[in-house]
This record gives sequence, structure tokens and C-alpha cells, in this order.
Amino acid sequence: MRPGVFSDAGRRRRAAAVPDPYAQTAYPHPHHHRRARWQIWGACGFGQTIFSCDPATGEHWNSGVVCDQGGEVYGMAFAADRLFLSAYSGGDHVVYDPTQPWDQVTNQNPKTLTSVGPDLIRPETRSVIGPVGNFWTGWMARYGVYGGGLSRVDVHTGDVTAWADPIPGQSLIGLSADDRYLYFTTGGKANGLPDKVDTFHFVVWDPARGEVYRHRFARGQKLGRVLAVDGCVLVCVDSSIHIFNRHEMDWQATVALDDPCGELVALPNGRALLFAGPRAWTLDPIGGELVHVADLPGPAYTATVSDGQVYFAHLTELYRISK
Repeated sequence: MRPGVFSDAGRRRRAAAVPDPYAQTAYPHPHHHRRARWQIWGACGFGQTIFSCDPATGEHWNSGVVCDQGGEVYGMAFAADRLFLSAYSGGDHVVYDPTQPWDQVTNQNPKTLTSVGPDLIRPETRSVIGPVGNFWTGWMARYGVYGGGLSRVDVHTGDVTAWADPIPGQSLIGLSADDRYLYFTTGGKANGLPDKVDTFHFVVWDPARGEVYRHRFARGQKLGRVLAVDGCVLVCVDSSIHIFNRHEMDWQATVALDDPCGELVALPNGRALLFAGPRAWTLDPIGGELVHVADLPGPAYTATVSDGQVYFAHLTELYRISK
């Protein structure tokens, strides 16, 4: 079902749409505002702005630029009643309070926090809320360098901590979290360089201790997104899903797909929804059962679940998968 179009024509929606648990103050004019409940937030490739929308009515709001340097938003998540963002190309972390007036010019709202640039510039993994509620992002290194890093924003103080090259010479590609760990994959993508063929990794990261587990995949295997769900971690590897058991710290199954998985989200019933090529599937991470649930208009690379409904973006359009 197509509830509406909420981005400029010709731009691909890149940053993950996220459900908004709060009311949002929209400012369609500098001297006028109104209260509205906006369920979905997101951003567009090359856009330097963010948007929010109400899928039930088609109402939407688009911001101004979010920061001074670049501002192409890849990652976003709500924490401590505010929306935290990660942006290319300055390696910026930005925080926005939707209940307050927009004032980016004086860096009041949104406010740019400490950057991880110029060494880290592209938040390739997007961003997640970690085990103790902080905002985490996986990065790709600056132009002309193979490498990456991990950053954490303390959502209460705004302090930023970064770890450069947790796997030397490899960028971070996918990132997820549960109540105890973060999980990330690495790859050979780089800014301004050809993709590197190498042996890439899946890593379990403890916020207090750092790396606690590392698995190296075979040379040439391409790793993608990851998703922590129901005590397991789903790892996209070529056209398959490898299932990792967090409690046993070991692999428990591999599920083959027809196409590489571009996005995956956790469902309220403990299953995962996979977007692979022109089809969507549910996967039981414990039993490994894969069920086809929908044909898609094309590949989807960002999705979210809000009030039990699944929304995903394809090119400039936002879709809902009916229950």
C-alpha cells in the first residue's frame, strides 16, 4: 500500500526511517507552528535535510540543512527525547529537539556535537541505540584511505568517543545492538578508492570492554547489514543470512536467499523481515523458517516498524506492508 511520497523527486531515501514516539512541532513558516504527531522520520541521499511524516494523512515536514559541513544524514535514532543524527561528509553528530524551534544557523537546534572527521567521514552503517542507551555509529575513513571506525555519543552529556580502525584497513558496513552488545560487519568499501577484496569480519563489541568476539569470513565474501533479534544476530553474507547465537557465541545456521539482502528489521513477534531484491521475507531466527510475505516495487534499503506497521522506502516513495 502506498501512503504517499515524502521526498524530492529523483533522490533516493538513504537514512533509515525511524518511528517517532513523541509529538513533533512543525514549523512551516518561521512565525507559525502547530502540534502534530509524526510517526516516520528519515532523510534523502544528497539531501542534507531531514523529514517527518504522518502516513495516515500524508502530512509531512522538511527541515533546513542540519549542519554546516555536508550534512547528508545516514543515521538517526531517538534517545532522551531528542533525535540524534550522523552525517557525511564532515563526520558529524547532530542532535535535534523536535519540541523546540528550528535554529541551525546559531547551532542551537539542531546542535552539532564533536565530529569524528576528518579521519572518519561517512556513517556507512547508519546508527543505533546501544545497550545503555547511547547513540552508536560505524564509519568509513576519509577519502583515499581504506579503513573505518566506531563512535559513541553519550545522549545525556553530548560527549563523543571514537575508536579508529577496530579492524585495520576495513570500513564498517553493518551495525546493530541488543541489551548487552553491539555487532558490526566490515568491508572493503572506501571513499574515492575501488572496493578492496579481502577477508572481512563480523565483530561482537562490549561497550565497556571493546571487542569480545571476531569471526573472519572467506576472502571475497561480501558482508552487509546485521540485525540483533531474539537472542540471535542475523548477518547478511552475499545472498544468504548467517545466524549467530549471542548466548553461545557461535554460528547456528545459514539461510540461502535468491538475492542479497538490502535491509532487515525486527518484528514485534520476534521474527525478522528481510528485504532481498524484489521480495520481502520473514525469518524465524531460532527455527530458520523463511516465508515469502510480499512482492516489492524494487529493492529496498531502509525500513522501520511503527505501531506494528512496516514501512519501507523505494527510491522516492514510502510504502507500507499491510498486516
